[in-house]
Amino acid sequence: MMQPLSRNKRRGYIFFFSLLFIIITPILILYATGYRFTDTFSLGRTGGLYISTNQSGVQIYVNNKLIRETGIFQKNIFVQNLKPGTFAIETRKDGFISWKKELMIYPETVAEARTFMLPNDVILNEILPFVDTDGTPTTSLTILKTKNPEFTDITSIFLPPKITKKSATTTLDTKILGKLYLKKISGKLHASWMGNQDERPLYFCINNICRNEIIIQTSSSVRSFDFFPGRSDLVIVVLDSGIYVTEIDDSPGQNTQPILNGTNLDMRVKDNIVYIKKEVTLYSVSL
Repeated sequence: MMQPLSRNKRRGYIFFFSLLFIIITPILILYATGYRFTDTFSLGRTGGLYISTNQSGVQIYVNNKLIRETGIFQKNIFVQNLKPGTFAIETRKDGFISWKKELMIYPETVAEARTFMLPNDVILNEILPFVDTDGTPTTSLTILKTKNPEFTDITSIFLPPKITKKSATTTLDTKILGKLYLKKISGKLHASWMGNQDERPLYFCINNICRNEIIIQTSSSVRSFDFFPGRSDLVIVVLDSGIYVTEIDDSPGQNTQPILNGTNLDMRVKDNIVYIKKEVTLYSVSL
């Protein structure tokens, strides 16, 4: 039969666990509030990283270390307890152009980035000018064929806009999406936020220091442009060398990916579909 603990032992245990509680509790509180030991064994606050994608099967790397591969239902990742500093982020997927970005992690702050990855081979679907009596598109006109209404409709959006007193504020040199304003000035694309400053997109701010305007860097003068369908942080630009998608976010590693290389190209977006004109040939783009 076990003997009861003596009074001295009970006092010893109470003292020991009380001392352990006093030591551990502050450590747990500091850990819960984001403090971690640095390389010099001093305490410092940590930050986090949130990466969003729109695809499954994307491998996400942080400082060349594979963190996770996105799935059908989980396409975003959150990495916490990161020491303040610069982190190299990369996303990879077979058949797609890799996306890379350098993000600065600050104490008590979660850095966010939204990736985009275009296919290596973008699919162009030619819009033919005529249709047979059964509605099949064709390139030639005969007595049994008529004009393709889709071709006529898309041709019209590449015509110069008619200027009227009631013209919309969106023109070939100006695009507006919500409170985000894009304007081409001397071949350069300027992005501005016109809404409440507290609702300004994160890419306008770095460590709580915010700007009113971002000049999107391109390799040559912008000929035409529009927002990428479904995204307020991406712009499609037509340059002398081709058509590209670029980020408004100008933090280190600003990504630009090609849709189509070549000259004599033009682009328009209608009903969230990208259309390309190459000389007299029209295409819709599958991205």
